[in-house]
Amino acid sequence: MIKAEFGRITTISLEQSFMYNLDNYTPTRIALMKAKGGVLGTKLRPFLETLSQNQSIDMRRDSVIRSLRLYLGEKQQDLFEGKA
Repeated sequence: MIKAEFGRITTISLEQSFMYNLDNYTPTRIALMKAKGGVLGTKLRPFLETLSQNQSIDMRRDSVIRSLRLYLGEKQQDLFEGKA
């Protein structure tokens, strides 16, 4: 519903625009997350390992979004409705 309304107002695909920008800023986000130490760095490490493996673009995007959620201190249920 939000995607349709956004497209109607702006004539831009919300999902394509988001994915393009996510891919564009991924290297910078990875560098920020690798620099983190302590408890947060430990929690981010599995996501960063997934990113370093040769994975599909969808898996890389998933890892970046999930690690960004941790980095920002957001609860998973608040970001991914219906997923635990």
